[in-house]
Amino acid sequence: MVFETRPRSDVFKVDATPGVPHVWYTEIFGSPATDSIKNPLTAAYLRIDKGPPVSPPVYAFDEAGIVIEGEVNFTDEAGNFATLYKGDTFLIRRGSKMIVSSNRHGVIFKCETQFMGQEIEVKVLGKSNL
Repeated sequence: MVFETRPRSDVFKVDATPGVPHVWYTEIFGSPATDSIKNPLTAAYLRIDKGPPVSPPVYAFDEAGIVIEGEVNFTDEAGNFATLYKGDTFLIRRGSKMIVSSNRHGVIFKCETQFMGQEIEVKVLGKSNL
């Protein structure tokens, strides 16, 4: 299909992230893993509630997104910190280390330069640093 849409209500159908009880993640659109696609793109919803910070070990892809509800905190490996609110956008470059958290809850719509269905390991960091 060349053009796909999803209703706003899909944001309420986000799947739980195994082993991380306060994070939910669901891919909604994406490039299938085939040899013919050279620049894959996947779109997803991420919801995070108050809880310990989480992070993939290293971002193996570029990611851009927009906070569509609540607030989300980002801290990079250099210690730069930002709290983003509804309407704020972000870009995380491939190879970055990033910690993500929320003081209450937040929902993000994001796009990643990877094939749909690729595993993203997310771990709870507690109070540790990058």
